Amino acid sequence: MDAISYNLARRALEKPTPSYSALVAKDGSTVWAEDASGKTIASGEAGVDDASVIQSVIDSLQEYEFSDHKGCFATVMLRGDFILKKKITITKSYIRFSGDAKIYVNIPNDFAFEVFNGSEEDAYPCWICFENLFFHDDSTEGSNLFNFRYSSNWQIKRCSISSFKTVLQLERTWGNAQLMDNVSILNARPSDNEGAIKVVQPSNDKTNSVIFRDVVVSLTNQNAFVFENDASDTWLIRFINCYHENKGGFFIFKKDAHHFKIYNGCLCQEGSANAHTYFIKSYDNVILDFFTIDGVTTRGHIDVYSLRRSWLKSCEFGDRFAERFTLDLPIINIRHDATDLRIISPIFGQFDKKQPMIYVNSANVLFIESVNLGNIHCGEYFLRTNPDNFSWAVYVRDCVIDSFAGNRSWTGSAYAFSLANGHFILDKCKFHGISADTYYPYDSDTISNLANIKIREVEAVSGWFTKNSGTATFSGDGTTTDFEIGAHGLVTTDPSKIAVKITPVSSDAIAASPCVGYVDPADNTKIRVKFASAPASGSNNVQIVWHAEVIS
Repeated sequence: MDAISYNLARRALEKPTPSYSALVAKDGSTVWAEDASGKTIASGEAGVDDASVIQSVIDSLQEYEFSDHKGCFATVMLRGDFILKKKITITKSYIRFSGDAKIYVNIPNDFAFEVFNGSEEDAYPCWICFENLFFHDDSTEGSNLFNFRYSSNWQIKRCSISSFKTVLQLERTWGNAQLMDNVSILNARPSDNEGAIKVVQPSNDKTNSVIFRDVVVSLTNQNAFVFENDASDTWLIRFINCYHENKGGFFIFKKDAHHFKIYNGCLCQEGSANAHTYFIKSYDNVILDFFTIDGVTTRGHIDVYSLRRSWLKSCEFGDRFAERFTLDLPIINIRHDATDLRIISPIFGQFDKKQPMIYVNSANVLFIESVNLGNIHCGEYFLRTNPDNFSWAVYVRDCVIDSFAGNRSWTGSAYAFSLANGHFILDKCKFHGISADTYYPYDSDTISNLANIKIREVEAVSGWFTKNSGTATFSGDGTTTDFEIGAHGLVTTDPSKIAVKITPVSSDAIAASPCVGYVDPADNTKIRVKFASAPASGSNNVQIVWHAEVIS
């Protein structure tokens, strides 16, 4: 081989291998595709045959099996502006669509891409990925974008999507790598009662194990995510750093759902008097099981039916310092059957409505923990339960409610609690400054059974305990046997319904005992202690522990 031939051969061997399996591009009035060697796969008229050329590329790709793909993808590189006027069907696995292309879709009431091999029994195609692409619905009637049917481990990453009716539809998709990541969905326009992203009923099994991460959804109407009536117990769906704005709900659940989690989301909704912008809404007989909402901010509210073993944690509702809620609805509306639901460390914004901030229609076990509610406009109640339904256990723990603001647009009294028809425990809470300006610690007309309210280590304004206790210290003078302890702080002032127990502590108190406690006949809001003999003289030498309790 002469020198020239050798150099040509060497250069051919050193020529970089393209990073794609096939290239689809535009050249003036022509759309064309070639493989990695430069061989033409298909061509046609630009704007007319774009979908056909892309379909030809897909059909020409090698069919990888799971056992031999070894992590390899067939990469289809798209360059240019494409117009799709008919659906593209993907029946093969391990295909990545990438590039700097803009894809305009005009397929009224149908999908631009359908991933389905005709079989509803297996999980193929798998590993179909769309990356770094722009999609826009160019039709008046409304087109749909992705339809994944009986497939697995699809991925949509770093894409911008605008104006579609349905952006993504899932029909029994599987796999732990299902992912929508760093995607913006703008001006979505779902049909009535549908969602920009929806899960539909399959013929077998269920959709599961999907992650939505860093997804922004902006809607013109309707809802962001809808899980259809018979979506067969969709489960293990996670939302991480997702943002939703404008009208419509974030979720509409129409069927049981399990292991849903939302982390660090932001739901910023407009709404109107006729368009309630529910943050989460579920329908009758829906069970949300192991449902976690952590660090979410919303200007809407949560409206749910059945939550089981679930958490609402560190969520912010509205703007604490400025904007008030516009909806005349409870902020957290637990409509039915909450079982082991925990509301932990919520942050409430200004709420100038004659509504409860938390309303419980019925609950089996409900925990409300670490609420710090102070110096804001509040509703008629912080927590209200439905007197017509029995709540088995409502547990309020480590909460501080302080100085409800009196400047509000509605008139009438407001209360921290309206607890009716159930069992309630208040543990290690502080309630201060809430009796001023017609704000009261409880609604006496709705607390139906005081014996079902248990108080543990609670600091509060007087007048609402069913049990109360404390210590008292007096100075004996050698002649006085009767001493005033002070306010008992119980919900009733009827002496016949109050039992007072006294335990002497200091040696002088013990020496003067036995002693008895009783309601002060001159002022039924106070209690007194009477010793059998006068305690010895001294400074603060008579110490007792008292316990007062409402009895039936």
